[in-house]
Amino acid sequence: MFASALRVTGTKESDWTVTKELSSQRYADGIKEMKEGKRIGFAKMMYTRVFYPDGAGNLEQHENMLNSVLNLPEEDIDEATRAAIEQSKTPLWST
Repeated sequence: MFASALRVTGTKESDWTVTKELSSQRYADGIKEMKEGKRIGFAKMMYTRVFYPDGAGNLEQHENMLNSVLNLPEEDIDEATRAAIEQSKTPLWST
């Protein structure tokens, strides 16, 4: 995902400040934010689950995906990254 962000934005890794935190802590923070009425907490909690060490949230790692059976198209990560960046420029709701 980071590599896609670099390609789409035309930036280098050295242009970014990257911080790390445990997925369990980020997940807990998301739940706390939801309890405080902050909607972003839900997105943070759900997104973070993909990065848990057990891999349970990473559906693409499982061989029994049915995307081809369902005739779903392949997604382009750079296209999705571009769309996400554009969406981030216009807030969906005010805080």
